[in-house]
Amino acid sequence: MAESRGLATESTHGEVTSYRGGQSFLYVSKKRCQVIQANVIPDPRRAKTYGFLSLQPPASEWAEFVIVYSAQPDAGDVAKFYIIPRKELTKPTTRSLQSTWLKQYEEAWNLLLEF
Repeated sequence: MAESRGLATESTHGEVTSYRGGQSFLYVSKKRCQVIQANVIPDPRRAKTYGFLSLQPPASEWAEFVIVYSAQPDAGDVAKFYIIPRKELTKPTTRSLQSTWLKQYEEAWNLLLEF
């Protein structure tokens, strides 16, 4: 997805490994990124659009950014990406899909542009 937005990607070439084997590490525009998947947790008391994402900070301090991949059930399981600076994800949290905090990182690929 990053490459389709004109961002260069590179492998970490083994310089960092997954703690549990299910995580991906890469460089995007020379920024250290970790890709994780988060599932939408529906709120049965409300319309489907009021789902939540459960977000866990990476176990490793290596990443500068966490790229959260999440299939959106309300959108026919189309994936959304949230580009979150690692320093903003310091503890486990659950955020509404409608939250201002989460929306600021939705498809925020511009945060990975080289400076």
